[in-house]
Order: sequence, then C-alpha cells, then structure tokens
Amino acid sequence: MEKKLTQTIEKCQDKNNSISEKMFPRIYPFTTENLTSLLSYFNLEDKTLLTVDSSSDLAINANLLGAKDVTIMNKAFLVEDYFYLKKAALLTLSYQEFINYFVKVDNEGDTFSLDLYKKLRDYLKLLNYNSFLLWDKLYELFPGSLIRSKLFKNDEEKLSTLENISPYLQSEESYLQEKAKIKDFTPIFIKKSIKENISSTYDNIFLSNSACFMQTKELVDTYREKIRTNLNEFGKILIRYIYYCLDDKKLDIERFFYSYFDDLVFSFDKELIPGVDSFNLEKDVKDGLLIYQKR
Repeated sequence: MEKKLTQTIEKCQDKNNSISEKMFPRIYPFTTENLTSLLSYFNLEDKTLLTVDSSSDLAINANLLGAKDVTIMNKAFLVEDYFYLKKAALLTLSYQEFINYFVKVDNEGDTFSLDLYKKLRDYLKLLNYNSFLLWDKLYELFPGSLIRSKLFKNDEEKLSTLENISPYLQSEESYLQEKAKIKDFTPIFIKKSIKENISSTYDNIFLSNSACFMQTKELVDTYREKIRTNLNEFGKILIRYIYYCLDDKKLDIERFFYSYFDDLVFSFDKELIPGVDSFNLEKDVKDGLLIYQKR
C-alpha cells in the first residue's frame, strides 16, 4: 500500500510527464467500447467472466446483467481502488452527481470535485480502508481536477455517447437498478498481465483491445492458452474489439493475423455493431467483433 501511494503521488507531481505509461499505467475513466451492443452477444446471466477491464464499467455492467462472478485481470496500480471509488459513488450519489463527479468532457474543472468526494468518502472507508486512505491522501495533497488528469487516460467519450454505450449509465432508472445490485458485488482482482497464466476457468472471457499491446505470436499464444486452459466448454471469448469498420473486410484482415491458430481462426465469428463514433459523429459507423465459442 505504501509503495503504491508513493508512486501515485509521484505521478501526480510529474509536471513534465516524465513517468511513462510503462512505469505507471494510467487507467480508463469509462469504457470506450459499445458495451450495450457487445454484451448482447454473450450470455452473462449466472455466468462467470474474466476481463481486462480497468474502468470497472464492464464489471459493473456485467453485474447489472446478472453475472455470477467477475474477475478483473489487470496489473495497473489503481484498478481495484478505482472500482471501490465508483462503487462508493454509486451507493451514495444521485445519478446526476455521479455524472458530475466522474465525467470530464464538457465538465472541465468540476470533475473529481472535493465536495462530491466528501459525500462518498465515509462509505468508501467502510468498503475498503486502503482505497479510502489512498484517495483521501491524494485529495489532501492535490486538487481533484489534477488527480483526474494525471492518473487517467484522456480517451473518454462525451456523456451522450456514454449513455448509449454503457447500460448502467443509460438512464437514471438503470443507474438505480445497479445501485441496488452493486451492494453485494465486488469483482475478484488478479494483479497480473493477461499474458500470465492462471488456473481458474470462465464462461466468458473479454480481451477487448489487448491485441494492441502485444506482438502477434505473443498475442496468439496468450489467446490459445486462455482458450485451452481458462475457457469453459461452450464458453465464449471476445478475441478482438475493432473500432471503425466500414464493412467486415477489416475483420477478415484482422483474422489473417491470427493464422497461428491454424484452423481455429476460421471458427471466429464476425459481427458488426453500431460503432462508438456513430454516436459522436451522428452517422452510420460500425465497430467489429471477433468472437470464438469453444465447442
């Protein structure tokens, strides 16, 4: 805990951005994928899920849709602490307060406001004392807007897009549904890279954009191991989420890079869904999914 706090403080003090992403991986504030459409291709009700989710949005939405257990496998420092911050906020803040606290686009200066943090901090202390100590110390030393800008990626959609791509943010009603359900929900956290081996098995595995951070053979070896060892029979794995597909030709090109799978690659299902940019640009843009079901 002490080491993590020290490194987090150093990141907030890093005026020249000399601390690299490799040294201190920043996390996503919200999903950047169209989870509303993506999750419709997976059966989550009473099922288990392994994900690399760092924003907690996939875990929260999976819980909303009835998942039995969710495991987040990510070695970034603040993944677990951010979940507890979001959970405390869900349980104490109104829908509009939650939006005001977390959303940065068109809300510059008010994000991570101290006043709203004070409303959730007592509940955060009850949820996870170490996370409470970390966030409390950061607020003691830095303004909320600086914490938000230094520790989180800038890759964030505007609110109207978030409402379309993240089910629990779709409306006040869905937010209140998750407020009731999240009381009894906490993911299992594995502080390892998705490339590392684990023994547990899952009904669903989401690897999202992991492919962007690995060489092809390393990527395929990782996926093969996850399919062989960690995916239950008849389970599904999201091999790849691909942004901005004009048609499924981009998916065919992407499948080519997985040729190390041999014949397995021809079993990847291709799906086109409403693209995240379609909500930003208000035009017909598609995102693509490569999905494999173990048979």
